[in-house]
Amino acid sequence: MSCQIAVLDKSFRVLWSRQFEARGEDVLSLPLRSFPPGNYRLRVIAEARGERSSQELGFKISEEEKPAVATQVGKKGEMLINGKPFFPLGTYHIDAEDLPRAKEMGFNCVTSPIYGGEQRELSPAQLLWHDSAQKVGLWVISELSEYIRGGRRNFEGAKEIISQLRLHPATIAHYVIDEPQGWGISKELVKGFCDLVKDVDPEHITFICEVPGAVEVYGGIGDVTGTDPYPIGAETPKSLAWMGEAVKRAVKVSGGKPVWVVIQAHRQPPANSQNRYPTPEELRCMSYLALNQGAKGVLFYAWGDWESGFKFNPQLMAYFPHLLKELKEIGEEYLLGEVRRVSSQSLEPSFLDVVVITYKGKRKLVAINPTSQQVEGRIRIGDEAKWLYFDRAAGGDSDYRHLSSYLVPRVFKSEGASA
Repeated sequence: MSCQIAVLDKSFRVLWSRQFEARGEDVLSLPLRSFPPGNYRLRVIAEARGERSSQELGFKISEEEKPAVATQVGKKGEMLINGKPFFPLGTYHIDAEDLPRAKEMGFNCVTSPIYGGEQRELSPAQLLWHDSAQKVGLWVISELSEYIRGGRRNFEGAKEIISQLRLHPATIAHYVIDEPQGWGISKELVKGFCDLVKDVDPEHITFICEVPGAVEVYGGIGDVTGTDPYPIGAETPKSLAWMGEAVKRAVKVSGGKPVWVVIQAHRQPPANSQNRYPTPEELRCMSYLALNQGAKGVLFYAWGDWESGFKFNPQLMAYFPHLLKELKEIGEEYLLGEVRRVSSQSLEPSFLDVVVITYKGKRKLVAINPTSQQVEGRIRIGDEAKWLYFDRAAGGDSDYRHLSSYLVPRVFKSEGASA
């Protein structure tokens, strides 16, 4: 059966039409969002075996309700919430009763409960969770992965729940899919689903996260690309430089779009293994390596998650408020300042990871030793090839050159220096 469907305005002028061969129950998407409010008619014409029939239906497009909160990406890759810069410091898998504590610790956003792949609207418990996040002042990144995982293609259900999430005042972004390659989901399907999310909700950014080994396949599809290098197993790694390298690779393949990093703060499975949690020093080092390489947001995996999350590690729970306070203060400088890398030729040893941040007329130098060993270190700055020693830059009185960090970044105020 040959069919034609058309949208007409009140003057019966055809605004949009499509012809197709009907094969039973066909689902079509109409670009109604592109039409201004007003009265319209939908006309369907069908032809089969020389017979023709037609039907018309009148409908009205009303003014669309606007969300209270809108997000976008700024000129420097920073996230903007209602036009104001925002530096995400978030976490995953958190129950409603823990939301106040997460806010007190310094987190400013959380990923939502994972919606079921067949859901068309938030359950009462999920709606209460979202309302609770808003009440304590936490922004929410909705988690939509299940709509295209496990062979599901529940696009219509996704549209309905996205329409609901779009208007919730806690929503700032949509997590379109997490690690799609592991689920055998093609780049084309991810892009199509991301386009669907954006069509339903153009007022919020989209986020797609993939492991470092596959980020080049999916990088740049969403408004924000994510990557999640997890380097901590049972042993102490000789170097955490892979964290910076993974972020650098994600930045390269994201097509100029921003990158958020997902940092390991949990004990990796299996549950009965000898795998351990990161130490506070490792956590801080990984955070700064990611920022030095261009990350525009930091998410820590994960709060809960089969008792492997950092919620179950008293040492990390006590440390997070200090780390998040520090990252919040320097995050604005990374986001909005000029971040310039210091070349390896100006570093001893050359594997140090060093940047100079210029922000509001002041310079700050951030130097990271990514290894598990103490090293002698110095940094050459300025045209006169002077060397900046770690201890002197930190403001101490000692002349010891060998003072450096054990997996810990050093942040120096160096207002008169250039690198």
